[in-house]
Amino acid sequence: MLNKLEITTITVDRKKFVKILQTLKKVAPARTRDVCLQRARIFCEKGTVYVAASNLEQTIKRKVCETEVKSFEGSFGLFTVLDFARRAKTDEIELSYNENNLLQIKSGAINFTDTAFNEDMWGLPYFDLIDSPNQIVRSFSYTIDELRRVFNDVAYAMGYEETRYYLNGVYMHQNTDSSISFVATDGHRLSKRVLVSPECEEDQTWDGVIIPKEAVKFFLDFTKGLEGRATVRLTDSRLSFEVDRFTLIV
Repeated sequence: MLNKLEITTITVDRKKFVKILQTLKKVAPARTRDVCLQRARIFCEKGTVYVAASNLEQTIKRKVCETEVKSFEGSFGLFTVLDFARRAKTDEIELSYNENNLLQIKSGAINFTDTAFNEDMWGLPYFDLIDSPNQIVRSFSYTIDELRRVFNDVAYAMGYEETRYYLNGVYMHQNTDSSISFVATDGHRLSKRVLVSPECEEDQTWDGVIIPKEAVKFFLDFTKGLEGRATVRLTDSRLSFEVDRFTLIV
């Protein structure tokens, strides 16, 4: 269970917060019996406030704002908080956790308190890239445009059959010349693209991984219109795409 906190207030731009929660909404199922999947985490890391949501297969992590607050962590009902923030009239809203560890939002004279949630009973589905100590993290980067073109070129050949789930994605693997191949097939057609050696901190080798089709779709959706570079990080059990605005963990 997340630790109870001293009452601390963080002020965020309302319209920006709404857009961030709308992004998380894409990964959180609207209808499910597992209520924890409809909740989001909010936490502070190195002076930055983040929010994250997960559907047990993908986690989306978004940066909210910079802060001087050292400790701010908890969970909230994603859909109810999004609805309140969308209806609020002020330019900024204040976020805080009360003595019962419930998220409170203040918009002008209006106060909203999130519903209670037993985290000991349900737990939260959020997972991070590094899920055990001493893991080796390998990383490299391409421009966002390069990765978008690759995924757009091979995505049509991804499989969609539940019986052959290992075809439902894009297989990414390292070649002997350090270039990287992206391959997709549904058993009837195959598409392959190769990118030259990426920018990386040092020479590194890693085993091939399958990027699930949902993650490919999320990446293409979230990076639409963005420029810059995307950093790919791999561990033995996780893969993440990091750009300036968000992190996608699969």
